[in-house]
Amino acid sequence: MMMSSAGASRAVVLLWVAMVVALPGPARSTGDARDLTLAARLGGLGTGWVGVRDDGSFGQAALAANGGHPTPAQPGAFAAIWTDAGGRRDARVLAASSPYGLPVFRSVEARSHYPFADVAYLDDDLPVSVSMRAYAPLQPHDVAASTIPAIVVVYTVRNLARAPVRVAVLAGWQPTLGLGGSPREPGRRTGVRPVTSPAADGVVGMRFDGPPLSDAVVSDIRLHNARGSQAVLASFPAADAEASACSWNALDRRPAWWDSFAREGVVSGAVDAAEEGRLHPAGCVAMRTELRPAEEREFAFAVAWHALRFWDEIGDAWSPPWADRFRDADAAGRFALADRRLIETLSHEWQSALGKSKLGAAQLHGMCAELEELAASSVVRAPDAEGARRRMRFRLGGGTGAGSGGLMDLRTRAHLHPCLLAMFPALDAEDLEARISPPAGATATTPSTQTDQADLFIATAEHFRATANAPWLSSVWPSLRRIGDGLAEPDSAAQPGSVTQALASLVDLASSANDGDAAARYQARLRPAASRAASSSSADSAWLAWALALGCRMDARTETLTIAPRMVGANRQLSGPVFDPRFWATLDIRPSPARTVVEFRLDRLTQCRLTPASDSGLPGAASPFERIRVLEFRERGLEDITRAQALLGADPLQVSLERPGDGVLRVVLAAPALVRPGDRLRVVLMSGPHRSPP
Repeated sequence: MMMSSAGASRAVVLLWVAMVVALPGPARSTGDARDLTLAARLGGLGTGWVGVRDDGSFGQAALAANGGHPTPAQPGAFAAIWTDAGGRRDARVLAASSPYGLPVFRSVEARSHYPFADVAYLDDDLPVSVSMRAYAPLQPHDVAASTIPAIVVVYTVRNLARAPVRVAVLAGWQPTLGLGGSPREPGRRTGVRPVTSPAADGVVGMRFDGPPLSDAVVSDIRLHNARGSQAVLASFPAADAEASACSWNALDRRPAWWDSFAREGVVSGAVDAAEEGRLHPAGCVAMRTELRPAEEREFAFAVAWHALRFWDEIGDAWSPPWADRFRDADAAGRFALADRRLIETLSHEWQSALGKSKLGAAQLHGMCAELEELAASSVVRAPDAEGARRRMRFRLGGGTGAGSGGLMDLRTRAHLHPCLLAMFPALDAEDLEARISPPAGATATTPSTQTDQADLFIATAEHFRATANAPWLSSVWPSLRRIGDGLAEPDSAAQPGSVTQALASLVDLASSANDGDAAARYQARLRPAASRAASSSSADSAWLAWALALGCRMDARTETLTIAPRMVGANRQLSGPVFDPRFWATLDIRPSPARTVVEFRLDRLTQCRLTPASDSGLPGAASPFERIRVLEFRERGLEDITRAQALLGADPLQVSLERPGDGVLRVVLAAPALVRPGDRLRVVLMSGPHRSPP
């Protein structure tokens, strides 16, 4: 028997909504008739993306190297739910609107925090509560795991009734094959063929194969980017679950399977290959099972896509990194479903750490937005089988999804640089190297204007300071020096701040590359009165704001751990994760009138690698935490500190204090400490007369 109290069922739904509301970003109610907007672009690093709109429905998509001109939302791409509570049956689209005029939910709440989108569907008339989480594989420092061409969509259904309820959840997809390859040509889906993907390893669904290749001359080679395959797949939610799948014509005024789904929660039917303007195939897969009272069940689906080759705007061909890894979209989707829990956990790990900090939770929305822009702007190429250095090629594109051309301008890139450097430092190195010394045969990308050159030097210096990757700097320095020699001639009448900062960066880079002559020459070009503290174009980055808030960085060359937090408000306690290109850590600062306790916990070391473990990547940086000799504090209020104690785990360390000036306090260890993942380094800074701390 279904609960008679609407308020009781509403309370359960609102409890889930309260958890969603705790996520960053403005809540959106889409029960009205206004135009729908994208809540998130879900996709991996350079894989393309599927849009989730603010009513929980699928929106635009960019699956054909067409990020700059995505295909519009397809009407046949939507999800639905069916319930049977003691003979009372209900079926409706999991959204607040339907292009076919089908029943929908009264209200929907959506939250995006890339690579996740969370949606709550609200309606008291149903005997169940429904929520959705969609996410893309995006795992920091793991390029292979972040370039899977699929998204996972999980609907969580809970029985609110006092009796069993039969439930079916359906996911539908209308492929964009044949569309979107060229911004100049509309494309044609003629020839797209739907194929049932039979049940295997607990997964079933529909695959769509793109139009066959022909020898006909095309006006734009990028039209071929819209070929390949796409799929919608479902994982059995229980051993006794029943699956059904079908294909249908999305041009119909009403889905041909809707009546059977509304009656029994099953679908059936099939259509032939696509014919533009007459038959536009779509497909769906439904899972039906029974929920006991208060039972909750997850219905997991995947939308996947695949292509063997892409062409850029100048006609150069390239293969995506998943071309050889997966046979087709069906294989990619099955992989994503099989590993969905691990993908979700690892993709969400950094957000979980940040959310535990009050200050970090406030920054999370902006950091997710920048990571989403980074992924959508990325172009990742598979290694060249004939190249001497087998490694993936990475570019930040200029909004076209192009390959060798169409690079993002350096000033725009600067906004995303802190995010790229923290999450994928090896890709940052690859993109910088492509701009410093383009590979043979590639389109010239070396900056020609003085401003672009300055931005390049600043970005390169920031990368090296963060990674200490000396082998990489040695490999790019000869080309970087040639560019630097033409920057800001000594007789220039004026020296802009960016150029001054770039020359200062060149001095540091030349010194690190052991090029004393170049360092002296660049130093001579610096104006005596010029400041090295010119503002960076990445100053508005949320990732940079978080890094500056903690102010924690490690210089492996000098074995110095610097802690220079920017405290906010009267409560100066600060805690949060440190996302360094070479390590992840947790910093905790607890001040009091007489003493300040600083605890640094090294959580993990990260490798500066571009490819999976089976393939060699860029020259790796040395391990950043073999030795710590100095802890340097840069914060107001340290003038009264008279002594310090340090412990590595439970072991006390002998220390001394130094004050080199400018408000800097240095805690120098008598012997360098070896710090490994899991270790806690605790420093107690004390003021006043000497006494033993409790």
